[in-house]
Amino acid sequence: MRHFSKTDFSEGTHFWKVKETCYSHLREYKKAAFCQEALLTNIETHPWTCLDFEYDLAKHTSILAQLLRLSNDEAGFHHVSQRFEGLVFRSPRAEQERTFFHFPASIALAIQLGTSEEARLSINSFLDILEAKRASFTPTYITENLYCCLYGAIALQESSLRVKVLHQFRDFGKPDFKLKFYPMFRFLEVIHMIESRELEDAFRLIKNLRKSNGLEELQGMREVLVFLSDHLLIWSRKAPNVALKLDSISFDHLERIIHGTDLVDYFDLPAWFEAMRQGCSMMEILHHRAITKPMSEINANQSE
Repeated sequence: MRHFSKTDFSEGTHFWKVKETCYSHLREYKKAAFCQEALLTNIETHPWTCLDFEYDLAKHTSILAQLLRLSNDEAGFHHVSQRFEGLVFRSPRAEQERTFFHFPASIALAIQLGTSEEARLSINSFLDILEAKRASFTPTYITENLYCCLYGAIALQESSLRVKVLHQFRDFGKPDFKLKFYPMFRFLEVIHMIESRELEDAFRLIKNLRKSNGLEELQGMREVLVFLSDHLLIWSRKAPNVALKLDSISFDHLERIIHGTDLVDYFDLPAWFEAMRQGCSMMEILHHRAITKPMSEINANQSE
């Protein structure tokens, strides 16, 4: 009987790594996930061949979960995520890798599914971890997560949570953000001001943002700011106790402006305006959309 050597393991690992990298580059995420799962099985069945088994296990489990999500395999993503959360690590590197995976994925998923309790729990959990281990994280990792936290707080329509998250941004400037997250953070500041009925402040911030060259980094941003600026003039005439609304014609115009733009990949503006129109939280709109997802769309995702 032939024994499995460390050389065999290294060759097998290298083979699956190369295939996964190629498929990921081609955006064939389902095939890439298959390769990553084979690589992970290789690691799990031969732990003695790894220099840091727990870290390798954590890192490649995280990659597998992300690939499953990119391939729209929600069931597979949930299964791997739950398994990942259940693993017990003694290695600080492995534990940190799990934190990197868990945030912002858990917040983003809660927003996507419109699950309010999960979103609230994930946001507060990240803020607690940030307070305890801020020095362990890079500025770009922190600001990306804080962006997701602010997005979630807006969707929850919770003013105190929005303020709590915004307070955490005070130590960061534009160089601390990934390219497109900075203009989107400033955009969410505008949304927060509108939600808080600080309409004059929102108008001034929009005016400053429209002068900024950084807006060119996000397709559709400048047009949306013009749209909001026009409506702020209308909303500012309303009494403070009157809900802000958007008529159907304006809503249709907005959808034409943002169709196919980068902006909707970072913030679901139609859902925010729909919540405004219906007088409910954005999270309720997202939850309704998630539970009424057409079966044809689900089947299409699974067949990709």
